[in-house]
Amino acid sequence: MNQDPMTQAVFANERIRRNVSVGKKVEQGSDTTDIVDELVQQGQAEWDSPAKDRCLIYWRKPEDWGAQVYKWAFDSGSTGSICTVYELLHGKYTEGQEFHGLNEKTMVKALEALAKSGKAQLFVGSTDLEMGVKFS
Repeated sequence: MNQDPMTQAVFANERIRRNVSVGKKVEQGSDTTDIVDELVQQGQAEWDSPAKDRCLIYWRKPEDWGAQVYKWAFDSGSTGSICTVYELLHGKYTEGQEFHGLNEKTMVKALEALAKSGKAQLFVGSTDLEMGVKFS
């Protein structure tokens, strides 16, 4: 069962009976939108909907994940070959890597960062998991 993240301890503290308001300003402090907006400015989060009711919060930036994926590709001799996002996230050759099992959207963002830096070329699939990537 998914719990609403806005009710978790990071936004609500039962012990002191305080919480951050959702969607509106309060006299002291900021609401959750302001908090996430600040994380977005720092590159630590990204809004996942135009309504700003869902977001991805990164504990490691997509560029950093991309660097790890590229290091794996280089170290494993996978440069010049094509992998799918599914293989990177769930394949036996990436088991033990920190990015193995990563959130699919975060992996796509990491690969887009690699493509932007010229270290990878992306090939569109019918889904993100079927997207292909060729490491340079």
